[in-house]
Amino acid sequence: MLLKTKISLSLIALQSAFLLNFDACLGAQMSFQDLIDRGSNEFVEGKLIEARKTLEEAMNAAQKFSDKDPRRAVVLNQLGMVMFELGEYKKSHEFFKQALLIRDKELGSNHLTTAESMVRLASSCAALGENDEAEKLLRKALNIMDNSKDCSPDERIIATQHLSNVLDNLELAKESLFLQKQVVESRRKLPKDPELGTAYTSLGNWYIKHNEITKAKKAFEEALEADQTVLGSHHRNVARDLNNVAGVLSLQGKNEKALQMLKQSLAIQKESTSVDSASFKDCLENIKKVLKKLGRQDEISKLEQEYKN
Repeated sequence: MLLKTKISLSLIALQSAFLLNFDACLGAQMSFQDLIDRGSNEFVEGKLIEARKTLEEAMNAAQKFSDKDPRRAVVLNQLGMVMFELGEYKKSHEFFKQALLIRDKELGSNHLTTAESMVRLASSCAALGENDEAEKLLRKALNIMDNSKDCSPDERIIATQHLSNVLDNLELAKESLFLQKQVVESRRKLPKDPELGTAYTSLGNWYIKHNEITKAKKAFEEALEADQTVLGSHHRNVARDLNNVAGVLSLQGKNEKALQMLKQSLAIQKESTSVDSASFKDCLENIKKVLKKLGRQDEISKLEQEYKN
């Protein structure tokens, strides 16, 4: 019943700084920059459909740039992040791959910004089941970050989180758990970190996978508290957290309480990601599963009728 953990793929400050250092075609740049800034803000606010539309406009604007223009990599990365959040992993993979090719060619394979693109591509590789390739990309990216004086703590935390998940997929559980806990502690040290909830969610998913239900519930509750505090009660991450706590409650036989939380989650998902998103559909299916446990088939029928299209 758990929703897939959405690890942050956003390094907006780095991307914006990279753009502002590019002086050519100032008028066109400002128009392009406005679209990137707006799309980035929409992404952070959880408005994924709006972000997708805005960044597609930015992609169209980038068509006038040369094939080697680094701004192409910026919009490819940003659009890839939105597609990843929407569960469209094949599309995000293609965008990330194109962005990495541009940065590797123009900046070099050991540049910090190239390492960022490696992490993004690794995330989509893992989502598509290509874990060996994801591990190679992440270890190379972390090596570049370790040797860079300009690497921010957030960049390294993101890469470490991805590597932990990949290692768990490769059945290297001990190293994976060590890195999971390391990420949580690193996030806790950052003031009002919007990704602390995601770190706890990933830790909770690890515990669920390894049948440590009590520890999972605590981690998911920590995620919910962190996200409500920092992101507000209507953010898509809060919807994810509600879903995950509800999943554990249902496992414990507390289905009425689970149903209440799932309905809250669905309402937020509908507002923030639309009824077409993978997370909304997953949450809807989870509600139907709980209703089935409660023997309330009539409510299942009503839901199916309401969202049949």
